[in-house]
Amino acid sequence: MATPPSRPQLLTDNCPLYIKQKLTDKRKARRRWQITRAPEAKLIYNKHTKELKHLLHTHKNTGIQQYLENLTPQKDTNYFLWKTTRKLKQPQHRIPPLRLQNNTWARTDEPKASTFAHHLSMVSRPFPSQATADEEEDNIQELSSPYQMALPLQKTRIRKVKNIIQYHTNPTKAPGYDLLKGTVLKELPQKGFRALTQIYNATLCLEYFPLHWKIGQIIMIVKPGKDPTEVTSYRPISLLPLLSKILEKLLLRRLTPLLTSKQLIPDHQFGFRPRHGTI
Repeated sequence: MATPPSRPQLLTDNCPLYIKQKLTDKRKARRRWQITRAPEAKLIYNKHTKELKHLLHTHKNTGIQQYLENLTPQKDTNYFLWKTTRKLKQPQHRIPPLRLQNNTWARTDEPKASTFAHHLSMVSRPFPSQATADEEEDNIQELSSPYQMALPLQKTRIRKVKNIIQYHTNPTKAPGYDLLKGTVLKELPQKGFRALTQIYNATLCLEYFPLHWKIGQIIMIVKPGKDPTEVTSYRPISLLPLLSKILEKLLLRRLTPLLTSKQLIPDHQFGFRPRHGTI
């Protein structure tokens, strides 16, 4: 397989000899002018500077032209043409600092994380309870009372787990803190799907949801048109582990027929329901 073309580079070991020679001449002319301060030395130094700038500009344009001519949308170059076009459409933006309440700036990751954590703790406070003291005590007694023993849940099958991973998992979604992507799960062998199925069946049998699957990575994204230096201009997005979301889809497939047949969801509930548009 052919390798994709390398990006054009400037002022490296691959530069032509005439550019390196012109750079050496410029440095000598600058050193001579700094020592003598003669007008003639200044003119020579300016001449070498302009010539070097012109050579670098020409060399850069030539390298870019060759780079673009070698790009192809074929598989032998790993579709490098489309990857380059995508990067041009999605330029990288500078990450600005955050303004704190004392008119100072948070420039590194740790002060920014502390600032966002304090802001989220202030805006995500729960509403005060409207129940009386007697009602809260009754609720505590009901929760502490033993429940009737339920029948064991039916085990899930390998084909159901494999179907969700292969056809209902988006490989382009951002992973959680464990960095496990959908592309990795899609390449699992049959032995890997069997191991995942055993883990999910053990979770249902023991009625225990792993704590590591409850850890969400909070990513702050700036709102469109807002000042990126203000902490109130960001909204949080929680990234959960992919394995926990697959288990949620397995449980949803079991709950949906029951909720529909028993009509446990009212008809005026439209959010998060298929075939229930607001119009």
